[in-house]
Amino acid sequence: MTGSPLTPEQQLLVREIASEEAAAVAAYPSILAVIALVGVTLMAILLVAQWVFE
Repeated sequence: MTGSPLTPEQQLLVREIASEEAAAVAAYPSILAVIALVGVTLMAILLVAQWVFE
């Protein structure tokens, strides 16, 4: 018995799951960038509001 013990269907499923996880990991930095951008924008709005309403 040589090769993988998985059936071709199982191998395909494993490949699909791995590619989905790789895509999620690739998207993760951009999600963090969006969160950081929103945070910086909110801080700027709060600073301007504080300056305007002094």
